[in-house]
Amino acid sequence: MKVTIIGAAGKMGEWFTRYFAEKKNEIVVYDVNYAKVEKIAKELGAKNVENMISAVREADVILVAVPISITADTVLEVSKLAKKDAIIVEIASFKERIINACKKTMKKNIIFLSVHPMFGPGAKNLLHSKMIVVTVIHSEQEVEETKKIFPDADVVPASPKEHDEAMAIILSLTHFINFTYAFTLSSKDFESLRRLSGTTFNLQLTLAESILHDDPEFLTTLQLDNKYAAKEIHKFVKMAESLENLTFQNEKEKLISKLINLRSTLEKDKNYNTSYKKMYEIIDILLMK
Repeated sequence: MKVTIIGAAGKMGEWFTRYFAEKKNEIVVYDVNYAKVEKIAKELGAKNVENMISAVREADVILVAVPISITADTVLEVSKLAKKDAIIVEIASFKERIINACKKTMKKNIIFLSVHPMFGPGAKNLLHSKMIVVTVIHSEQEVEETKKIFPDADVVPASPKEHDEAMAIILSLTHFINFTYAFTLSSKDFESLRRLSGTTFNLQLTLAESILHDDPEFLTTLQLDNKYAAKEIHKFVKMAESLENLTFQNEKEKLISKLINLRSTLEKDKNYNTSYKKMYEIIDILLMK
């Protein structure tokens, strides 16, 4: 299979270049940062080209791994150059705007897959990794094509609205919480805190610090480019203010009552009963490093 990676100089672009190379595909890479991609191409035996036409015209699969802000335009440019029955895969984190733009002008003889890999470039492989297929036109076909291209992944279908509403919580809110936590600690003495810390603090700080390894532009995009994110963040801030008031007013019984009700709600989650054990399993892994 001939596979082209557009945006191969980025972290996810490089990850998928390696993935397809390991699967013994014929790889072509393209990126505006030609010099950086040249190093990747030489290492993996891929062909590095200087223009989009050369990159796309013979490819069976074209994976677009560019910033969200230019994903739709890039997909549409690729679709005009791709051969009949080529498969275009885009991997942006938010989908509604991209899909709406692409559906209007996508050529009918092109297969368009809008997928969201629910892992980062630190993943070792696709085994047990979740790959969301955000269905565009032919749901069953799009799911099956995704399974063929990524056979090791756990493929999960979703509509564009369902996906973006969920990502407002899974990505935007989760990152916002960790930003807030990290900003709060940024003026503290980390060495002293770690010397005295226990399991929960170490786990939370590790999570916050790991998130900040991502590119600041991408992290900002997670906050600004999902139209459902502001609503979820507002809910979080209002809840924080409510808990702050109970704490400052020393409302012990009210706070206990809220926590009891919260636990009753979370107990409905099927993973609740194993969460404490899992936390210590993660801590054991951290301590081994």
